[in-house]
Amino acid sequence: MNPARYEAIIEALEDYTFYFEALQRDAGGKKAHISTNGMWAFLQAIEYSNRSQSSNVIILNICLCPPAVIYFSMIIPGNRMDFTAKAVCTVVIRKGRKEDIPAILSIIKDAVSNMETSGLFQWDEQYPNEAIVSLDIDAGTLFIYEDAGVPKAVITLNEFQDEEYAQIPWLCPTGANLVIHRLCVDPKHKGRGIATQLVKYAESEAIENGYVSIRLDTFSQNRRSQELYERMGYIRLGSVTFRKGEFYCFEKPLQNV
Repeated sequence: MNPARYEAIIEALEDYTFYFEALQRDAGGKKAHISTNGMWAFLQAIEYSNRSQSSNVIILNICLCPPAVIYFSMIIPGNRMDFTAKAVCTVVIRKGRKEDIPAILSIIKDAVSNMETSGLFQWDEQYPNEAIVSLDIDAGTLFIYEDAGVPKAVITLNEFQDEEYAQIPWLCPTGANLVIHRLCVDPKHKGRGIATQLVKYAESEAIENGYVSIRLDTFSQNRRSQELYERMGYIRLGSVTFRKGEFYCFEKPLQNV
């Protein structure tokens, strides 16, 4: 098996939520967002392999059968254990709709409360508010991470850059740039890799639509957010000042993604 492909699967396991592009021969290049709710056979096989101190689990093949099921085969060397199993896809990333507004505002409200409990005063009742959410939906730029019909996170992707961005020495000064705004995960579902999946989705959309880079800013006191972007290859280039204080600006060129 291709080691890079295996490592990608293991990395996804660590994030608890899967995101990968199926091979061309498997699914015509279609993307799959896979919830771990249907992956217990996979997890149990790896756990069994670790307990028995056998070699690593080897994935023999993965086949995406649109729209919602992934079949995979695996074998644990030295144990003569091989089987085929399936994982049901329950996650979708879709554009927000007007009827989603109450759920989106609830996610934001809970996130603000959670941040304030942690001593982060990044957002408040003024921002982001219902009017901003509604405008994002009207523009078709707000996306919802939904698992089994339950909205768990939101993100806005557009080309808008605050005028303060002009002072930053961006890595890609020419060409179109996609900008990430208002990435927000329901605190009840934190720690499951959802933010990572949304950023990967943004990168995929940016590449598909010909953007040269992705830009964003994050609150200077929000170290967790900064670590996420740094881990994913985003480069801190400077800072700007908004109503709530200093925000760090990041960019990731997409030519080699």
